[in-house]
Amino acid sequence: LFNLYCDARNQGFDAQAVLDRLCLDHVVEIHVAGGVTHEGYLLDAHNDVVPEEVWALVDAVVPRAPRLGGIVYEVLPSQAAKLGVDTILEQLERARRSWALRPAAGAIDGAA
Repeated sequence: LFNLYCDARNQGFDAQAVLDRLCLDHVVEIHVAGGVTHEGYLLDAHNDVVPEEVWALVDAVVPRAPRLGGIVYEVLPSQAAKLGVDTILEQLERARRSWALRPAAGAIDGAA
């Protein structure tokens, strides 16, 4: 989702509006990352924490993705060392909070 967020920022469109138009029934994995601004453009560089705006997109997607199997925080190994263990753990905890928003078991087939 960070890539969509980058594209939206760089090209001037609303990422949430794009997501609202998509059927998410077959989404099985969400990838999030952080990036860097270079010469006025936000780049999907996998080198930082996930911006809160991206977590908001995740929180909007998770309840609509009944087959979701995981949320992946992507960070380059060299950058993970710079961010530190505590920061990485904070990102994983934030992913867990988003994960808790997923549909109840059985919702996929209408049983819930």
